[in-house]
Order: sequence, then C-alpha cells, then structure tokens
Amino acid sequence: MREKYNKYINKDSKFDKLTKLGIIALLIVISGVFGYIYEFIFYYFNGGMKEFYLQGGNFLPWINIYAIGGLLVYYLTFKLRKNPFIVFIMSFIICGLVEFIAGWGLYTFFGGIRYWDYNTEMDLYV
Repeated sequence: MREKYNKYINKDSKFDKLTKLGIIALLIVISGVFGYIYEFIFYYFNGGMKEFYLQGGNFLPWINIYAIGGLLVYYLTFKLRKNPFIVFIMSFIICGLVEFIAGWGLYTFFGGIRYWDYNTEMDLYV
C-alpha cells in the first residue's frame, strides 16, 4: 500500500481529454451529493431531529456550491499533494472564499438574497 501511495505522490499523471472530462464529471457529482448528504444530516440534528430538511438544488439531491468547491480544491491543490497539511490549509481558505464570494455575489447582484446568513443559527440554542 505504501508503494502505491509513493507512486501516486511522486508521479505526474497525464490523462487524455476524455479521462479528464470523466474525472471532472465524477468530482462534480461526488462533491455535490456529499454536500447534500452532509447538510441533510446536519439540519436534521440541528433542527431537533423532528423533521427532515431537504436542501438540494436543481430538483436533484446535490448542492451546487459543494461541486464548485470540490473542483477548485482539486485543481488548486493537486500540485501540493506531497504536503497534506498545506493541502488542508489551502482547502480551508478556498472553501471559505468560495462561500464568501458566492454569498456576496448573491446579496449584491440578486436583490439582497442571503443564503449564507448565520445570524439566526444561535437562535436554535437559546
């Protein structure tokens, strides 16, 4: 197992266009579905386990912002994969910026829509 890991870390993978397209498609679907499952579980427990909150978008069980974040993290940290700590820090920063820019853009350009407004989160705990 260690040999496979070292081979992955030290080798620059070259893919043809069709394989790259498949990787991108899988990354989008896996990230979006993971985000849906994560938020489904989070809001179920956060809401007192009384009802289910369906968070998805586009009438599908996936969330777009997770798919965008997954793509950005993959492409912006691929060359840094030899240092997992740097990948973690970069992922933290990238996801925070994606959420901030998307929230700011929605608020600014779409008439004050606030999808990522955490001002009311503490009301559930009081």
